[in-house]
Amino acid sequence: MAVCAQTPSARDIIERLSGAVPVMQEEAPTRSLSAKLLPDPNTSLCEKRSAPAGGEGSGETRTLYVEKAPALDLDIAFDHNAVTLRPAGKKLLDTLALALQDKSLATASFVIAGHTNRIGDADHNNKLSCARALAARDYLRDKRHIASARLIPMGFGFSRLKPGIDPAADEHRRVEIRKAAD
Repeated sequence: MAVCAQTPSARDIIERLSGAVPVMQEEAPTRSLSAKLLPDPNTSLCEKRSAPAGGEGSGETRTLYVEKAPALDLDIAFDHNAVTLRPAGKKLLDTLALALQDKSLATASFVIAGHTNRIGDADHNNKLSCARALAARDYLRDKRHIASARLIPMGFGFSRLKPGIDPAADEHRRVEIRKAAD
């Protein structure tokens, strides 16, 4: 997982998410389908996605969470067992919003992946990670006017802990931004 060690600038975010900075990962791509449960245990999607106008099917759409897609972890910290954005997190989301409005990213869609540390049971942490992803998405939509159709909230609980860090560490309570498949 691509990690951002310090607070990134809008330019840093644009370069990372546009693919100008190589992604150092070895995992294979993972495909997912829309959710029925929140988060869906098979896909990690936090919301049911609607089909595009004129689309086929029952209102469910295919999304693709690609491990090798341009991504970065944002240090949008949350208190233990909480989803309220802290002021520093809002500031970082403001910077992300500037980047998402840049012409090189303005038409792209992004996964907003919520994560937790290993404290507590899996079901609770999966729901909490979705709530965190939704909090970040809602802030970008409501305060920065980023179209919610471009933002795909997903919750991974503690299934994607940062390597080499104590599973109970605060650093795992974060939001990751990953370019979605086209």
